[in-house]
Amino acid sequence: MSDQITQGDIALEPVEAIPKGTVEVPPTERGIVLAYGEATGAAHVMTPGKTVQWDVAGQRYVTVTEPDTIRHDSPTGGHGESTVIPPGTYAVRQAHEFTDEDEFQRIAD
Repeated sequence: MSDQITQGDIALEPVEAIPKGTVEVPPTERGIVLAYGEATGAAHVMTPGKTVQWDVAGQRYVTVTEPDTIRHDSPTGGHGESTVIPPGTYAVRQAHEFTDEDEFQRIAD
């Protein structure tokens, strides 16, 4: 499988299949929300009909059936960066980075 795809504090890690026991997560009025920004209230959003989100024990997954984008939407309706996601199955992860002190920390969006 290829490497993970990141946008801000979200990482999509390709997986072979979604685990058994997953439950579909319905879209919100904003779309398929992968995460809300802690600092700004912005959201990482994908398109219903192109992407389906799943949950099992708090771990989120997405199935992308046709090329889609992760849009960085603000609470006021504006759009920031977009990242194109090819069809596939992905685990939704929190992106991490190393600090200047060589400590591993979550990326805050």
